[in-house]
Amino acid sequence: GARLRDAWGRFLGRIPWQWFTTLTFDPIRVFPVSRAVVEREATWWGRLVAKMARRPVGWVCAPERGRGGLWHGHMLLLGPSQNWSPAAACPVWEARNGRIDLRPVQHAPGIALYTSKEAATAGTIILSDTLTQYQPRASTTIVVPLWTEDTHD
Repeated sequence: GARLRDAWGRFLGRIPWQWFTTLTFDPIRVFPVSRAVVEREATWWGRLVAKMARRPVGWVCAPERGRGGLWHGHMLLLGPSQNWSPAAACPVWEARNGRIDLRPVQHAPGIALYTSKEAATAGTIILSDTLTQYQPRASTTIVVPLWTEDTHD
């Protein structure tokens, strides 16, 4: 599990992320919340952000189960310019699902490791199909193992 988490952290840490979000659910709006619900709603919101920006937006979502057992999601986003922001889409998430915490990324490798910390446990990281437009360098080859010999989850 640790090797898989570290590999995801290294891979995601090479991308110059601009925004970090934590997506949570209000049980009055959405209940019960499963990993599949987090995946579906986060993917929907990521596509909404791109539609509102009218440009391709790269993102990654990592569902996570909190200490209390409730599911939530973390997303990293990367847009078409330095002054771009997904903030306009935040009220839509709040009206539909619950709370969203949006912050600019200060340290891409650190936030990438934080975002992927539960990847081995939850078993899911969702990458947008537009993420390939934001690769750090065309000559960089990144291999992320999906299964290791010592992972039996």
